Amino acid sequence: MGLLSRTLTHEDISSKHLGKMRRYRLPREGFFTSFKGTLITFYHEGLTGVDKERFVSNFVESMAIFRTEKGQYIIYYIVEFIGNEYNSGRRTFIKVLDSPEKLENFVDRMEYNNNTLFKPIILSELRNRLLQEA
Repeated sequence: MGLLSRTLTHEDISSKHLGKMRRYRLPREGFFTSFKGTLITFYHEGLTGVDKERFVSNFVESMAIFRTEKGQYIIYYIVEFIGNEYNSGRRTFIKVLDSPEKLENFVDRMEYNNNTLFKPIILSELRNRLLQEA
């Protein structure tokens, strides 16, 4: 990275940075997680207000998977909780895993209302990228 490179945030997660080693600073619950890693795959939900209404309780709004320079895998995802009196609004989660198998298993076991939209995309891109690197 050159002198003019900057630390990327969750707003910078896009296909432009796929497969490139970058420094990230991702917000979560008033704190930040900073690391240097490669963006492996990502997903951004494109639901409109009307579409969101059909999801009674929750859905994954955004998800990104990174491999750190130390070889760990980070899953960063934002969930929108709707119509849940105990847990409403947007919540951000970060999960750190140490192997591709655990990563794939974690994503496969996620249960949100828009599973059929994000799981096939994330899992297929994840498998393809991991195969390319092997």
